[in-house]
Amino acid sequence: MRDFVELGLQAGRVNDGFTNVSDILRRLGVIAPDGALTNAATVAFYKAPSAYPGMKLGLLAGNDKLD
Repeated sequence: MRDFVELGLQAGRVNDGFTNVSDILRRLGVIAPDGALTNAATVAFYKAPSAYPGMKLGLLAGNDKLD
């Protein structure tokens, strides 16, 4: 998380430095109202998102589920 914030600071996309993980995740909007991580947080920050039990991933060839 610190590396992520540091890269954001260097790119000018993050205004403040690292405070704590919860604050950064909240500011990114990747914590659900019940406090759980969203799928976006899981994909972005888990080392093995496919091992996260609450997520199903799929790759679609187009904008519909037919392909």
